[in-house]
Amino acid sequence: QIDVEAIELDRGEPMTFEFELVTRPEFETPTYKGLEVKVPPVLVKDEEIDNAVDNLRRRSATLEDAPEGAKVEADDILIVDWEAREGDSVEAKDTNHYYPYGRGVLAGFVAEGLDEQFEGKAAGAEATAKVQVAVDDPREELRGRELDLTVTLKDLKRYVLPEIDAAFLEKHDFDDADEMRDDMKKSLSRQHRRYIERGAEEKLVEQLLGDIKMDLPEQFVEQELEGWAQRKRTELQMAETEEDEIAKQVDAGRGDARDSIQDDLKRHFVLDRIADEEGVDVTEQELFQAIQEIAQVYNQPLEAVMGSFRDGNRLAELKAQIRHRKVREVIRSSASLVEDESLLKDEGDE
Repeated sequence: QIDVEAIELDRGEPMTFEFELVTRPEFETPTYKGLEVKVPPVLVKDEEIDNAVDNLRRRSATLEDAPEGAKVEADDILIVDWEAREGDSVEAKDTNHYYPYGRGVLAGFVAEGLDEQFEGKAAGAEATAKVQVAVDDPREELRGRELDLTVTLKDLKRYVLPEIDAAFLEKHDFDDADEMRDDMKKSLSRQHRRYIERGAEEKLVEQLLGDIKMDLPEQFVEQELEGWAQRKRTELQMAETEEDEIAKQVDAGRGDARDSIQDDLKRHFVLDRIADEEGVDVTEQELFQAIQEIAQVYNQPLEAVMGSFRDGNRLAELKAQIRHRKVREVIRSSASLVEDESLLKDEGDE
């Protein structure tokens, strides 16, 4: 911060001025090596293996006409005609549209209640829903509008899974069904282990933050808090919330938001300090790979995603996220992960 009005400019004299700089907080680096954390043991259930086998079968499934008179079931493909109206005016429509049942999204419209209306119904059934078109919908003429959606079920298609026979096993390089299930179990075990390790890393970081004393720069906290408030206001405005109610919700949430912001800042400074001490850095290849993964997840062209990261601070934020992830791995690699069966989820838990 510079007080421009206080600067004096005298001809022939050096210009002097004062400024105030927000600096990183001072704190003692917590002990981050040789920690201990309890984790659940790796457990793969038979049902998980069954589901994994079925997922493999679905990759080779064929989409066929459902039996005559069939009623809608999970994972069916509904052949529908639809119209989106505003009053008596048809704003958009399509015929013989393939709608994956259970998704709740038809032709880019988020249609709440649509699946529930079609559940257990046969061809000829009709459903309606009110839809709020997204403000970034590619159909410019529809953006931000509320429309009445009418959907007519014309036909049903259903995926037919292949049998687990010699041809299926040979196609997937398995000698027999036992080898296939054993391979599935190993793959699921690796997935569970990665999930458990990520959870352990977060618990270890929480341990580090538990006893640390850190005076955060209030100006920076307020700046982050104002950013949160702006995002919250925008979210509520898009939901057409009244201004008085927006003000109430923003004020009511400030306390929790401040606590969350302070925790995030402490986490950031601690992980940055450990990264410096351990010499953790991010390579150009790691950045490129992360952007590639983002493009794949969102099914976007790589060039477009890379271009979006060149604007503003997004690339710096991505680099910091990757750096902190690597620091978490460093902390976990020196820690003792003690298996505790009491941490296993109950049978009914997700």
